[in-house]
Amino acid sequence: MKKPRTEREKAAVGQGNRKSRTIGLLTLQQEIARTMTEYPTDIERPKTRADCASVPRPCPWVSCRYNLYCDITDFGGLTLNYPGLEPDEVEHSCALDIAGEGGHSMEDIGRILRTCRQMVWSVEKLAKAKVLAIEQRRKDRDEENLIDQWKTHKKKHT
Repeated sequence: MKKPRTEREKAAVGQGNRKSRTIGLLTLQQEIARTMTEYPTDIERPKTRADCASVPRPCPWVSCRYNLYCDITDFGGLTLNYPGLEPDEVEHSCALDIAGEGGHSMEDIGRILRTCRQMVWSVEKLAKAKVLAIEQRRKDRDEENLIDQWKTHKKKHT
């Protein structure tokens, strides 16, 4: 087998720079100003998951919140999750596709997201806590509605 020479070749075979790379906001603004690339206005971006079904994979819409190619940091920087690869070279480009497949272990998800199993477990735990909190708020709201209905009913009949 031929030994990879460039960074792109190394990343493509799983060697080389595997760590995500963050580009600061100032650097990003300078790069955009330098290249002045126009966003295509003649192409309609998908608005729903059903619209995405017809889009070829890997997904070209890197600005979509479910695209795995890059992330925006809290300070406006850009984190490239697959440095050395172009968006059309990424094997798994959409988090919704991965979730739709189902049956992935935490190790598989960690490998796809380029993080460790413990981080995946931590995110899962946080997501479950948020879902439980939403359910609890819904139950509390339903109980408050029942109490209000009971009070209204009681006032009518006294």
